[in-house]
Amino acid sequence: MAEYVSLKEASRRFGYEASTIRRWLKEERVEGLKGPTENSPWKVSVDSLEQLLRDGASAGRSGTPRAGTGGGTLPELLRAWSDTIDTRLTAREPRSLSPHQRAEARQALGELQGWLSDLSGELDGG
Repeated sequence: MAEYVSLKEASRRFGYEASTIRRWLKEERVEGLKGPTENSPWKVSVDSLEQLLRDGASAGRSGTPRAGTGGGTLPELLRAWSDTIDTRLTAREPRSLSPHQRAEARQALGELQGWLSDLSGELDGG
């Protein structure tokens, strides 16, 4: 039987803000259940959350270019960074990141540096 947990518990287990997990539920990137009333709290599927994180949370937006690929409009590229930024802001300090999060942060910073360099060149030439 699938395990469903509260957003608070999912946040504690996986190290992401409850607001980020709630957004993933609304975007249907993870499975969730809502109680019988409109004010009932969400519960998120542990299996679907683990799958999203295995696949790379910041790569999950369909139709939006991944940051660093050079495709898409400026607003689309900025939106592609939102998951990565959300994750980093929850930790606040590099020493509090897991080894996996450190590797993701290094990759994201490298992509961001390249993207900003390209954007700067485009703005200077335009």
